[in-house]
Amino acid sequence: MQKRHDINILVADDNFANRSLLQAILGKTYNIIQAKDGQEAWSILENNRIDIAILDLVMPNIDGFTLLDAIHRNENYTHIPVVIISANDDKKNQIMSLDYGAVDILGKPFDPEVVTHRIQNLVDRLEMNKLRANQDRMTMELARKMDILEMSQMDKVTGIYNRETFSSILSEMLICNPDVQFDLLRIDIDRFKVFNDTFGVGAGDNVLKKVGAILKGIHSRLTIYGRWHADHFIIVTPRNNYDPEKLMKIITKQLQKGFMEFEFVLRMGIYQIDDPSVDPTILCDRAMLALKTLKDDYTHHIAYYNESMRTSLLEEQQLINDMENALATGQFQVYIQPQYNYATHRLSGAEALVRWIHPEKGIISPGVFIPIFERNGFITKLDEYIWDQTCRLLRKWLDEGLQPVPVSVNISRKDIYNPDLCKILCELIKKHDLTTDLLRLEITESACMDDPDQLIAIVSTLKKHGFCVEMDDFGSGFSSLNTLKDVPVDILKLDMKFLGAEQTPDITQKSERGGTILSSIVRMASRLNLPIIAEGVETLEQADFLKSIGCLFMQGYYFAKPIPADEYKEILKDNPFHVLEITKAPESKTQIDFLDYSVLSSELFDKYVGAAAIFEYSPASYHIDILRMNTKFVSQLNLTTENIPTEHDFKKKVFGNDAINDMLKILDEALSTKAETVGEITLPGFGEPVNLFVRVQHLSDKALSHIFFVNIENITSRTRLIHENEALLAELEELKAKLNA
Repeated sequence: MQKRHDINILVADDNFANRSLLQAILGKTYNIIQAKDGQEAWSILENNRIDIAILDLVMPNIDGFTLLDAIHRNENYTHIPVVIISANDDKKNQIMSLDYGAVDILGKPFDPEVVTHRIQNLVDRLEMNKLRANQDRMTMELARKMDILEMSQMDKVTGIYNRETFSSILSEMLICNPDVQFDLLRIDIDRFKVFNDTFGVGAGDNVLKKVGAILKGIHSRLTIYGRWHADHFIIVTPRNNYDPEKLMKIITKQLQKGFMEFEFVLRMGIYQIDDPSVDPTILCDRAMLALKTLKDDYTHHIAYYNESMRTSLLEEQQLINDMENALATGQFQVYIQPQYNYATHRLSGAEALVRWIHPEKGIISPGVFIPIFERNGFITKLDEYIWDQTCRLLRKWLDEGLQPVPVSVNISRKDIYNPDLCKILCELIKKHDLTTDLLRLEITESACMDDPDQLIAIVSTLKKHGFCVEMDDFGSGFSSLNTLKDVPVDILKLDMKFLGAEQTPDITQKSERGGTILSSIVRMASRLNLPIIAEGVETLEQADFLKSIGCLFMQGYYFAKPIPADEYKEILKDNPFHVLEITKAPESKTQIDFLDYSVLSSELFDKYVGAAAIFEYSPASYHIDILRMNTKFVSQLNLTTENIPTEHDFKKKVFGNDAINDMLKILDEALSTKAETVGEITLPGFGEPVNLFVRVQHLSDKALSHIFFVNIENITSRTRLIHENEALLAELEELKAKLNA
């Protein structure tokens, strides 16, 4: 038999003859290491790799039983099979040895053939154990590699296919099933960023895991699903194999169970796959186009892709391809929209707007390219260009001896995050030798929703450097009152569109409620000493109504559309004597609600009801708000539209405490009787007292207040004449008495 150098056998026996005999029997095949007692045997174990140990039970220093027990108690040696040398008739010690862990017995005297076979069996068993151990290691390594492979294929958070694996499996599935019509469903969790910010990233991951678990519960032939990225999930399934509404409800219901304090809204874009050879990324992009059409749509949650979306995408890409060259060649031009004081019809300010004059497409609406540039970040370059061009125009007009009014420029959401924003604007002011009062800055209210702390910080910094900051589109966002409370702006730009009047040709359908909201905003701004510019004013009735509630500064197509800078320059040439020509609407008499801002209401309120106002009276707090007053009402108080105090000071400066108390008595009586109530009050006036005859009619009730129609007549002259007549009569009586005497 060939010698096995890889097998080391320890032979421990104090009998030299026994060691020599085992050396002769086994030494030809294995490496034999001899020990003459138990202590030497233990030392050999500690310093050599031993595969099999053959021990005599009776040895000096450490006997065989003690050594056997020590071997099986030490975890480094428990794997070594131990064979005991014992006399053939010593059954008691043989059994005890087996109890201690020996695997076999070699009886004395030794039979070479028996010894050889027994040791060979042990070696074979060792080889088998090594083979099994190797197989176990290979199995574990294979399992580990499979786990790594699976981890690379699966999304770590949700446990479903990741983007790469999903794309690979989808391509294979489409190719293998050319006769099956498939739909690709792209699901998005609305406001997921808000959820993460509110409840934390860990809670957000739990939501994603929940969606993954729900999708794993879908057991349908030829259906695969995965997480594309963030909170976007993809499902591909046969076309007539699912109900999108039902699927959305199932997922929403399951998510809602875990987080009752947050309302989950899911949206789904569906692409009906018609070409299996198209790259999966493009398929998902098309579903995304459908999904984008649902943005800010709170009535629909599912949209199907159509070819017009692809056309729109191609057109968008064309604009992106052209934008850099357009900026370099001056295709973006500044248009100016004037702002007017409606009381004087004189120019009060302007807004700089951008128009893209494309050499092939003509004028491209900013409503087309601005959203694209906001998404890809190009808006920051465009904004800086428009700021520079606006400053250049202001400097040019000043050099030509004109008197430009302040011009507002837009600050986009992207600009808010630019740490050098204030530095850039200050450098432009210095470059063109301007003062900051000529360049006003407009930020949109919706920018406050993204990062209010950042917005507050940047507005405060801009104001410290002398800039006037306007809040654009006020009333169109979701947090108007919070915005006013937190962001230190100087001017509000009121968005007329939020009233919804443009949605119907019959403006009276929304007039009463819209008029009340407008009036409340103007009063609130007045109390905060915030000037208001109403933008988007398109009709005479809107302008008249705004004037009647105290909003005099206006901008919109009714006054002037955005015009090229050269045309605006002609207006500046007449400034400050430029007066806007207003064409009045035909007169009409019709009974109508005076909180309505329609043309009929405005005409009636201004012309046919005398000196009138609408009061809101809260008896519990004895508080009066003037919701609306016409020009005649103002003139009867010996005031003009130009010198009328703000609402915050109006009642205090114009009425005075005594007149207010008299007015409260008249209102209380009108509220009690629900009939027309009259009385007289005396105002302190500006220079001399003003006597008013007041007629009050109750109109309607609200939860804690009441609405009254108030007519006034200035009877100061009449009262003076009465007093003079009374004085003359008294003198005549006195004279008559003297004559009679």
